[in-house]
Amino acid sequence: MNRLLELSNGRFSVLIADADLMSAQLLAAELARGRQDISIAGVSSGSAETIRELEERQPDVALINTHLQDGQMTGYRVLQSLPKTCPKTAAIMMIPVCDRDLVIDAFRGGARGIFCRVHSLKLLSKCVRTVHRGQIWANNLREWTRQKIPLAPPRNASMTRSRSQTGIIMIAAVFGQVFGRLCKTR
Repeated sequence: MNRLLELSNGRFSVLIADADLMSAQLLAAELARGRQDISIAGVSSGSAETIRELEERQPDVALINTHLQDGQMTGYRVLQSLPKTCPKTAAIMMIPVCDRDLVIDAFRGGARGIFCRVHSLKLLSKCVRTVHRGQIWANNLREWTRQKIPLAPPRNASMTRSRSQTGIIMIAAVFGQVFGRLCKTR
């Protein structure tokens, strides 16, 4: 009944899993501060605890750190359990650094969003809302296009293209590379 009331009010629930409980609580406080649409379903720090919380609470969004209390990269185990435990929950992986392999592993595991922990907390609420609306969030792909994946402009590219148009084209190219690599590995 409480879940139906939240949905009718336009609210959605978020469960946060982080390596230590204090970090998870701080993230929860930041997400809930001044935002009427986000309710915190719970916080957890270990993979088994997180899976239990997910099964019990069935949140709309799960914000999962790659490193949980019971070891590095155990967040991926939680991510892979989501389709069985709560198939309607959209997952966001929090990664420590903007590393290409971590991002690919997160998307391969079923994440709908990637949030690099070096980014601003203000972007986190945007990320959560975007993923809740059914879109994919990967703001660090733009950083890859500038630093790690040099892309030559197409031969017929207009020299009058705006910076935003160029950025969109570069991000689309990176998405193509990432998802192409995902398809080859399956």
